[in-house]
Amino acid sequence: MARAGILYSDVVRAATELLATGKTVTVDNVRKAMGDTGSKSTIAPYLKQWKESQEGEARLQQASLPEGC
Repeated sequence: MARAGILYSDVVRAATELLATGKTVTVDNVRKAMGDTGSKSTIAPYLKQWKESQEGEARLQQASLPEGC
């Protein structure tokens, strides 16, 4: 029986935990945080998507700051 694959939400959860603990968010660290599961070729695009969404959120927050901050 084949194993179920990892989901984007699994990668997000692991990346967020790594970020919160001050660790570098890399494919290898995410894989380790998920219990050494998932292939790097599956994790990498999810991680890229997550990083892009983080950059987008940072830009939105910066744009909503009042002038002079």
